[in-house]
Amino acid sequence: MAKAIYWMRNDLRLGSNPLLQRALTENQALVCVYIHDPRQFARTAISVPRLGWHRRRFLAQTLQQLQDDLHKVQIELLQLWGEPELILPQLVEELGADTLYFSRECAPEERSVESFTCARLEPSRTRVIRAWTGFLINPDKLPFAIEETPDVFSDFRRRVEKVGLENLVLRAPEIDFSVSKNSRQLTTAGTLAYRTVQKHLQKISSQAAWFEILPEESALLQAVEQVQGPREKMNLLCGGERQGQTRVDDYIFNKRSIATYFETRNGLLGLNDSTLFSAWLANGSLAPGWIYERVKSYEKQFGSSKSSEWVVVELLWRDFFKLMLLKYDVKFFLRQGIHGEIRTRKIDRRDVNESLNQILTASTAQPFVNANMRELVQTGFMSNRGRQNVASFMINDLEIPWTLGAWCFESLLIDYDPASNWGNWAYLAGVGNDPRGSRVFNIEKQQSMYDPDGLYVQAWS
Repeated sequence: MAKAIYWMRNDLRLGSNPLLQRALTENQALVCVYIHDPRQFARTAISVPRLGWHRRRFLAQTLQQLQDDLHKVQIELLQLWGEPELILPQLVEELGADTLYFSRECAPEERSVESFTCARLEPSRTRVIRAWTGFLINPDKLPFAIEETPDVFSDFRRRVEKVGLENLVLRAPEIDFSVSKNSRQLTTAGTLAYRTVQKHLQKISSQAAWFEILPEESALLQAVEQVQGPREKMNLLCGGERQGQTRVDDYIFNKRSIATYFETRNGLLGLNDSTLFSAWLANGSLAPGWIYERVKSYEKQFGSSKSSEWVVVELLWRDFFKLMLLKYDVKFFLRQGIHGEIRTRKIDRRDVNESLNQILTASTAQPFVNANMRELVQTGFMSNRGRQNVASFMINDLEIPWTLGAWCFESLLIDYDPASNWGNWAYLAGVGNDPRGSRVFNIEKQQSMYDPDGLYVQAWS
């Protein structure tokens, strides 16, 4: 009997997951496993875990729904605590699994874990099958090698569209779970039984479950909680594949907000100013290809427009930064950037800490920046326009190293994605993929353009 393990990473969905479909088709017994890596709980420069509380809440909701959905089709989801490269070989041995399936990641840390895992599995001759699941475009079908990806987005987009996006999209057929109706569940009653995620993650804090707010995070939150802003976006952003699908269809078909996306995407307060798809895309609750198909379905019914086309362009931006991350590897995270240039002058660490404290406590001299930071700390969300302004202010006005800003956002954003986050910060710092160099925003002018009536600042002040 063919037995397999599916290691779930940032592909936390049942639908539009061809790799999971393959695992179901090729095996008579299958278990899914999600591994909580303790390295994600390491403290960053702002003394909170890399995996911040907003993302932990969203992840916990996602995993609970995923576990329930898998249970309905007689598949178990194990949640384990530890380093994947150590856990997975033990699990393979204990279950007598023949094959390990997992999605490929772009960041060097995650790719190192993949390599170490595969190396540890070599003595057992376990078959390893991995595939891309987080791209809109199938990287294997690109009209150029990954290392030859153009460094400028417009060039990348032009070359991709010349081939025809329809020919490159990573297709994601719906899974036929009937193939698993006779599958036997694999269980872990042996030596790994003690590795339940609840037992180990609760050691982080004796007062809270792993997905709840930790004391150091609570202190950060209290610094900005004297102002309670709107909660509609936070309430909408609940983890899980079904919640993500509901949001997509509501935005595209029910409210048809996609028809005005290009005009409203820089909005700050409206629930439908932007798509808000990013959190579900970040942990793989939604596949970019599935969203693409929904956009195309809309265009067949109501016609295409610059707004509907721009939603696809945003998905292309995600792919572009993922490819840049694969191309430049660790350079993507260095202060000097992908081209080896440092554009910020050396400054005193005490000045940096003081400036960073002003940002985190929303006590800068710029009300527009403060409002955006209050929204981010309290809800995990910040609009794209807000992110650009806050980043520019931190880099150019407060002279905080851009890498420190990227670390802050990693801990605070509900939709953190390494490629998009670090790629955009480097872009704004002038050490990334912006052909025009660094971007300096006039914060007062930006506020007058995008919050002319002061409603956003008022809501968060």
